[in-house]
Amino acid sequence: MVVMRATPFVLRAETSDGSLWFTEFTGNKIGKISKATGAIVEYPLPEPLSGPISLTLASDGNIYTDESLSNKIAKLVPATGVISEMAIPAPPGAFPDEIRFGTGNKIWFPELVADQVGSMTLF
Repeated sequence: MVVMRATPFVLRAETSDGSLWFTEFTGNKIGKISKATGAIVEYPLPEPLSGPISLTLASDGNIYTDESLSNKIAKLVPATGVISEMAIPAPPGAFPDEIRFGTGNKIWFPELVADQVGSMTLF
């Protein structure tokens, strides 16, 4: 299956069910592809034109993505498909990118335009 006009960006997280997760920058979605069947499921982000670039699987089993154009982090609960968002504590236009789960049970991300590294506890 080909996802049109989505600009797939990062294929990074793998969950225990064997799915690979990716972002769609211009499609404004998080996507999941089954390694077994090749089936794709897409999850639209609530914030229009949010520009998701990267994602990470955290210890709580949820997928987190940066919303680089809206200064937010989104959380997707794979079991339900529910997405919630939280603004990052940074100046407008900070451009969070390359999110990672790590030290202190937090998600970490560089803020390219703000010239700093940000972190948030899981939510």
